[in-house]
Amino acid sequence: MAMGLVSLVVVGTVLAADATPGAKREEFKQKVENIRDERKKKIVERVDANLAEINKRRTDAMTRHLDKMSEILAKVKLRGGATTAAQVAVVEARSAVAAQAAKTYTITISTEYKLKFNVGETMKALKTDLQAVHQKIVDARKTIADVIRSVKKASPAP
Repeated sequence: MAMGLVSLVVVGTVLAADATPGAKREEFKQKVENIRDERKKKIVERVDANLAEINKRRTDAMTRHLDKMSEILAKVKLRGGATTAAQVAVVEARSAVAAQAAKTYTITISTEYKLKFNVGETMKALKTDLQAVHQKIVDARKTIADVIRSVKKASPAP
C-alpha cells in the first residue's frame, strides 16, 4: 500500500513538472477568459494574485528569521559552542525556503462549475508546502536552542 502511494506521488510530481510555468500561466489566462460570470472571473484572478503574494510574504519572513538565527549562531560560536549541527539545519532550512520562493501556484481550472474546488486545491497545496518549510525552520530553531543550552551549561556562572 505504501509503495503504491509513493509511486502515485512520484508520478504526480513528474506530471506537474512537465508543464512549464509560462505555459501553465497562459493556459490559466485562457481558461479565465472563458468564465462567463464576471464576478467569479474577478475572484479567481484576485485569488491567483494573492497566492503569489502570500508565498512571497511568507518566504521573505522565513528568510528574515533564518538571518537572525545565523546571527545568533555566530555569537554562540564565539562563546565556544559546537554549532555544526545547527548550521547544517539552518542551511537546509534556507535551501527549503529558496525552493519554496521559486514555486509558482497557478490555479488549474477544469470547469466553471468546479472553480471553488480548483481554487481550494491550489490554496491547500500552498498551505501544505508552506507548513513543510516552516517545520524545517522550527527544527533549526530547536537545534539552535539545544546548542545555546549546552553553552550555558558548560560556561561557569558569574
